[in-house]
Amino acid sequence: MKYFFSLLIILSFQVPAAATASAKVSICHGNGGYPPYHYRHNNSTQGQMTGITIDVITEIFKSMGRGVEITALPWKRCYGFVKSGKKYQIIADGSYKKSREEFFLYSRRMHVLHPSIIVRKNSKWAKYEKLAAADFSRSEDTVCSNRGTNLSAYRFSDADIMLRTNGVEHGLDLVLSNRCQAYLTLQEVAANTVLRSQKTNFKSDLKIIPADTSVTFDLHLMISKAAEKPEKLLESINDALEKLEKSGQFDQLWTKYR
Repeated sequence: MKYFFSLLIILSFQVPAAATASAKVSICHGNGGYPPYHYRHNNSTQGQMTGITIDVITEIFKSMGRGVEITALPWKRCYGFVKSGKKYQIIADGSYKKSREEFFLYSRRMHVLHPSIIVRKNSKWAKYEKLAAADFSRSEDTVCSNRGTNLSAYRFSDADIMLRTNGVEHGLDLVLSNRCQAYLTLQEVAANTVLRSQKTNFKSDLKIIPADTSVTFDLHLMISKAAEKPEKLLESINDALEKLEKSGQFDQLWTKYR
């Protein structure tokens, strides 16, 4: 009998430990790189990414007292995993689409980005102050964008895109080589890629032109509705993010990326 009660006492202390371990949240994001939000140094294609979003997520979950694992995956694979709630529960740096509301909850806005179009400085497009889909509809020039890009923010459609890219640097290379004449990406991401790249012709030969739209490209954490208690998870994330912003810690985290 004493052995039985001793065993019960031991198990009662082991269960919370197991529950704590299972509380870890798994997050994924695209592996193409979106500096300064998530990216790898020195054009590396292996290992975990760094970036302001990675730092913010780390602080959010530290504040929540929960473990977190962040993994870079091909966009479609990440999206599919999180949509199903299998293996990963959250997408980092996700953008809003009405069609996604059925499957995801959105956190408070983390970042605000501005759609832009990258062209060669010696091209006919470089003289424009802004560019729109209609400008290219009257041209035979090739327009490219990253896989998974939310084209609605640029006011382009899938039919307008002739070539898909694997990441921002790949897109810039395609414009330089004239394989595509215009590349849709975000102004902040393009500028940071140019700043960090060792390819000097990015800065000397390319021009970032704002897209002719008032729509901003807001980045969130996208929580799967198939995850365990997604509404509670969303509430905890939003509370922690708001505290980071109000305390000034969010801005402090940004300092090393500016």
